[in-house]
Amino acid sequence: MVSRRNFITITLIMLVLLFMFQTPEVMKDRMNDYDANAYAKSAGSSFDGKDMQALGEASWDSFMEHIVYIGNAYDQTTGSMVRQWCAYSKRYMDTYPSVFKYSFSREKMPEAVVIDCKYLDIDEGTDKLVELAGQGVNLIFCNLPNLRKLKGNMEFRKLLGIRAILFDRVHVKGIHLQEGFLLGGEKVYRLDDKLDKSYQDMNLAMPWYQVASGTKIYMAGILDDGATYENWPAVIWRNSVGKAKVFAVNGDYMSSNIGMGILEAMLYETKQYALYPIVNAQTLAVLNYPCLASENESEMQRRYSRSLKAVFRDVIWPGLSATSEKNMKKMTCFVAPQLNYLDENKPQRDELIYYLKILQEKKAEAGLSGTIQRGKGIGHKVKSDEKSIGKMEPEYKYLSFYQAKLADSEVEQALSSELYKNVRTALSDYDNHGMLLSYFNDSVTRQLIVNDGFSHTFLEDFRQNSIETAIGYSSIAIDMGKLAFPASERDSWEKLYEKFAGFTTTYWKAYEKLSSATMAESDERIRRFLALNYTQERTGNEIHLHIENFEKEAYFILRLQSGNWYVKEAKGASFAQLDDKSYLVTATMEDVALTIGEEHTAKITD
Repeated sequence: MVSRRNFITITLIMLVLLFMFQTPEVMKDRMNDYDANAYAKSAGSSFDGKDMQALGEASWDSFMEHIVYIGNAYDQTTGSMVRQWCAYSKRYMDTYPSVFKYSFSREKMPEAVVIDCKYLDIDEGTDKLVELAGQGVNLIFCNLPNLRKLKGNMEFRKLLGIRAILFDRVHVKGIHLQEGFLLGGEKVYRLDDKLDKSYQDMNLAMPWYQVASGTKIYMAGILDDGATYENWPAVIWRNSVGKAKVFAVNGDYMSSNIGMGILEAMLYETKQYALYPIVNAQTLAVLNYPCLASENESEMQRRYSRSLKAVFRDVIWPGLSATSEKNMKKMTCFVAPQLNYLDENKPQRDELIYYLKILQEKKAEAGLSGTIQRGKGIGHKVKSDEKSIGKMEPEYKYLSFYQAKLADSEVEQALSSELYKNVRTALSDYDNHGMLLSYFNDSVTRQLIVNDGFSHTFLEDFRQNSIETAIGYSSIAIDMGKLAFPASERDSWEKLYEKFAGFTTTYWKAYEKLSSATMAESDERIRRFLALNYTQERTGNEIHLHIENFEKEAYFILRLQSGNWYVKEAKGASFAQLDDKSYLVTATMEDVALTIGEEHTAKITD
């Protein structure tokens, strides 16, 4: 028998243990302010659409640098890419329909003349281009002219540094990107035994241009004939004509917003250093998660032997949470009140509260999804959502909205409703030719998804590296609507999660020193990025930076050409090294001074 004293002792110990284990959970639950979006207070900018720097329409004197563009600045391919790049890099864009319309002035020396060869007659324009190069003007050919005309114009080939055209068309094994051109390092885009054929989506058929000695190749087609890298078919390269640098691209890489990073890297190659603004935001968007209604239950039972609610809680959330923590990436989950608006299943309040609590604990954020898997249109969706989740937790401010397949007019209709009144940014699917970052209207920004977290092909990787190089921005999205309404057996969480976890861990690693952000934080940085302008000058080994429209913080990338140079000291800013020659500079004041140190005695000179 247990004595009374021992019984009391055991009881007290059990009560103490119960108190120890239960109190933290009770306190955590009571202190979890789940019905308030923490980022509604901590993230926010006073800038709006009226503060965005104009796309080349502002006066020349408003910009520190300028480029000359030969082509149509308002087409939906190369022209729109160059306009977008100029807007983000704060360059003035001086546009001419032909090279003969441009009159060179040494007083207004451009950083480069960027040429779309669709608007160039090389038979008539070669002499003019050679003259510009002779004046020290850098030339960038976003594409190459007709192969037949190129063969017949030796002077133009000499300008480009083409020694010979060995074949009109050759099929290479892959693409090799040299280290030091784009951020992210060297890349070999070639299939091996471990990779599925679907990874290779780059153009492997191209003319074989053999470039002359003295040129510098940044990207080339891979051959298996034992030839050296210098003799492989050149894809991106640079020739030198006196003091001028002449760049050429063999392919269509500059006909989409992928070209922005290539342009930035090319201009870096013409200087001793490059310093330019970036967004510094890496976002992870989980689309249509959670879904608050019990939907497609028969299919969920067949696949997972449980309801959609249980699948999202017990199967998906542990993997999402683990991947987010492992990679230190903040999530923004775009809540789908319903996906099917034609059935009788309605959103459940306990589901919303459950996810708002765990998102708060993980420092994640909730947005709203515009997805309509089945329904009667945006008007019906808005009314249904306002009747359901609009009354569940009315204090929570949803700051972001996923556009899904909705037209802009439908998004405007949604944003005018009470439920969506606090939205500050709209997330849209990737568009090759669309503005990656812009304003949807004066008060709402628009940011595009850059990569699908369930897919990472070679071209998608190249796109990510180029966009990171240009503006320090990435947005990876995974759509959980695929799991709720799977199109095939491949849309199972087991298969999709393996891809998502692997891609996120592998391909974001090169940019882990750039900041992870929720959509609200990304919106804040985008507003500041689009509003700022800057000037810089160098005195000896010190770079002076002055920022206009400065608010709290601004971010820049500094790339140094020499491996002997490094950032020794920063005033008005902090800095972190991204790779051997690149730094992330975080300006905390509108005037910044960066001191460049040297391991040897050489000074930074032009």
